[in-house]
Amino acid sequence: GKACAKTDAPAEWWAWRGQAHAALGQWSPAATALEQSLQLDQQQPALYAELAQVYMELGQPITAAQSLQAALEYGDDRADWRARLATAYE
Repeated sequence: GKACAKTDAPAEWWAWRGQAHAALGQWSPAATALEQSLQLDQQQPALYAELAQVYMELGQPITAAQSLQAALEYGDDRADWRARLATAYE
């Protein structure tokens, strides 16, 4: 995929950065970095699931649910992701 104009950093780098922020509980920069990674490469179902978790921490269940739906779309139809999708709507 082409790198977007803003940065030449690859999707993996943004994913790693997002995961690092999330590990530190820095949810807002984590969401930004994970979004950036997914813009560069959408075929990362596990990353969508991680992004969903970040949005839950940010208190944005609707956005989290959208990320989980993308995870299910691009990846395996995983039961644990479906369960999390259900809890997002609670």
